Amino acid sequence: MSRSLVLASMSMILLSSAASSAATPEAIARSISRGATFLKADLAGSNDENAVGASSLAGLALLESGVPAQDPAIEALRQRLRDNTYSEARTYNLALALMFFDRLGHPEDVPWIQMLACRLLVGQQPNGGWDYESILPIPEAMVQELKKNLRTDELVAGDIQSPAKPLLPGGNRMHAEVVKQSLRLRRVPDQATDNSNTQFAVLAIWIARRHGVDVERSLALIEQRFLRTQKNDGTWSYHPPEPMGQPDHASPSMTCSGLLAIATSLARREERNAAAPKAAAGVRPVDPREVAARRGFAALAQTLAALEGPARADVQRGDGDGDLYYLWSVERVCVIYKIEKLAGVDWYAVGSDALVRSQNANGSWNYRPGSTAGTALAILFLCRSNLAKDLKGVGEEQFTELRSTARLKENVSSAKVTTPKVELKPAGPTLPTPATDQGVLLAAELLKAPANDWSTLLVRLRDEKGPSFTRGLVLAVNKLDGDRKKEARDALADRLTRMTVPTLREMLGSEEAELRRAAVLASAMKEEKDLIPDLIRRIRDDSPVVWPAARAGLRSLTGQDFGPPTAATAEDRSRAQNDWNTWYARTKK
Repeated sequence: MSRSLVLASMSMILLSSAASSAATPEAIARSISRGATFLKADLAGSNDENAVGASSLAGLALLESGVPAQDPAIEALRQRLRDNTYSEARTYNLALALMFFDRLGHPEDVPWIQMLACRLLVGQQPNGGWDYESILPIPEAMVQELKKNLRTDELVAGDIQSPAKPLLPGGNRMHAEVVKQSLRLRRVPDQATDNSNTQFAVLAIWIARRHGVDVERSLALIEQRFLRTQKNDGTWSYHPPEPMGQPDHASPSMTCSGLLAIATSLARREERNAAAPKAAAGVRPVDPREVAARRGFAALAQTLAALEGPARADVQRGDGDGDLYYLWSVERVCVIYKIEKLAGVDWYAVGSDALVRSQNANGSWNYRPGSTAGTALAILFLCRSNLAKDLKGVGEEQFTELRSTARLKENVSSAKVTTPKVELKPAGPTLPTPATDQGVLLAAELLKAPANDWSTLLVRLRDEKGPSFTRGLVLAVNKLDGDRKKEARDALADRLTRMTVPTLREMLGSEEAELRRAAVLASAMKEEKDLIPDLIRRIRDDSPVVWPAARAGLRSLTGQDFGPPTAATAEDRSRAQNDWNTWYARTKK
């Protein structure tokens, strides 16, 4: 879409500050009160366990509007969310429920905050983002255990370690049941990620820091994701450029998502600087995080500065291109960065005037995704809400020049700082290639082994303890051929039979096809029937070395054979997976 069309669209969303007078404080206060009355009535008539996200957002808006935590509507919502989040696995819902419990401020809710945070941590994809589904469905047995054991008198200090990856390292006070159950969680593998789900997760992950959850690794991945994917014009897309080939749709709301992520990076920088010895005065090096923030705000400001003529806000849409979601996104980042005007435009005056004039008679706002969510977003904007009040180090001192239109244009056109290249490491087993890596050296040794040393070295890689030997075998298998490849594959599968079920499940979701194949075969060799659903998912694996192994493994484990046939197409594999799932569902009844 051309720049002129984007700006024409935006002119239908906001009012030019030069052509309209802002809503009065009295009108804004009345609007907030009417919206809160609508939300309280709306929540009282709803007990939909699938509406965790919208209900949590409504609860946040009520608290921000001044409704006390002791209000019966808030207390009823709190109890409902505690009951309905035991089985929650969706990103929006996990994040918003966590934010509601945090904003409510009851110490008794800390275990729920930790539980939700752990699910988000597990659900973060290797590229630092999230999709709609964070983790695989929560088994009913886990739900019942949580209902029985999630009490606040069992906070413990401990190091949570999974054989495949550290989940919450450090001496944090974590609830014993959360620790136990989090090790059983598994993210949905091979997900495309988007920056809308991701921005909600980023807020929740940041908030979880103050509740005993170690999120440092997650925040590092978030920083890498957004520094790497900012576009040349300063914007961010809904789907950042990825190997999966997702469409590259940029919108102002997604630019706000990027600015939020960069705010967490800047705040972490300030924390590190405060703890470090004071550096000698001198020229401070260019910080790519500050450059990214300036360029992002410059791009965002252009959608405001170029508006001409009066136009009413079109808040009923739901695409993030100038609706209620957009207004809330602008409010959120401007409050965090302590910015009152962009390119001379008072963003709050523009947005509040638009919202007051578009409110319905019953106090709600129309919004395509639903009036509950829309009304909550409008109230959050009007209240100038800051759901991450401890995001520090991103205030006026660093971003004073954002008030100047000329400087804003300068930031976009002349900022030539190269974003540092970063290697995003997946959360599961990794296959690094530096020459100093022990796994690489072991693989090289095996590849060069003469005939009389081959078997001895292969047995060593099969039997020795440590992840480097697993990596070495995987790397070698990818380079070998003929009989040696077959022998190395067999050794890898034999090696994995010593792994636990959680570790095998993690390896089944690895990005390395040979590791997935070996994990499939090891699962069957160990007769791990708990992994049957995981093997069924591998029937649709894109790798031609994995799905035939999944079929063979399932035949061995179950005595059944629902395909797919040799040389199966993607459609054949999909049909076979459905047949396997149907059979498995019958056996579980």
